[in-house]
Amino acid sequence: MPSIYFRPLVVSIIILCSLFPGSVAEIWGQEKGDIKQCKNMLSPIKVGQTEVTHLGGVWSRFEQSKSLRPESTTALKLDTRINNLVFTLSYLCETLNGVPLNDLAFYVNSLLKKMTLNETRSHLIGLGKAAEKVEIWLEFTQKALKIEKRKLDFISVKSTIGSAEKLVQTYINLFNQIPSVASAKTVQKATLKLTTQIEDLVASDPNLTLASGELAMVPYWDFDENHGGS
Repeated sequence: MPSIYFRPLVVSIIILCSLFPGSVAEIWGQEKGDIKQCKNMLSPIKVGQTEVTHLGGVWSRFEQSKSLRPESTTALKLDTRINNLVFTLSYLCETLNGVPLNDLAFYVNSLLKKMTLNETRSHLIGLGKAAEKVEIWLEFTQKALKIEKRKLDFISVKSTIGSAEKLVQTYINLFNQIPSVASAKTVQKATLKLTTQIEDLVASDPNLTLASGELAMVPYWDFDENHGGS
């Protein structure tokens, strides 16, 4: 079975290499290099964020302070914003050269290759899936196919990471400084300000906006209602 899918790929590679000798390897090498460099840039950011998370985040600092404890939900919101930001940056690095189909999109697309859209719809409904859920799956698969080979500008993503890095470092500094800050109001103000800065960056940066939209479009799914899902 694997050879059925592998053979056209081999033929395509041979044709491309004969038409553009050396260029295919250079392109693939460059793409892999960009992803590696992107991950290397992100690595220290993830390490710093992970260390703070393992220590309980800014929320734990608030909980440990009698004067800050009543406002701990504010700190929890900041922790969530930072964690989501770093996760989104990681997604950008992983998908610089396209977004691989997840299991749901791969499964539905495999049906669409053998059936018409209406036949696929009927097939899924016949398996006991709600019609409304089937429509969501079909729509998602079409969107997933459109971004499967989309490309991101690496220079632009590097700029995004640079902007985010400053905010993550501010977050780490805040976590470390809270125990020595006498004024709860000062800590609360800094927490709210940083949360707003993160939200503003996510809303204004095109790469983060794109990634957030792509991540948000993935629906919940569970083929047998017991296992799998997203």
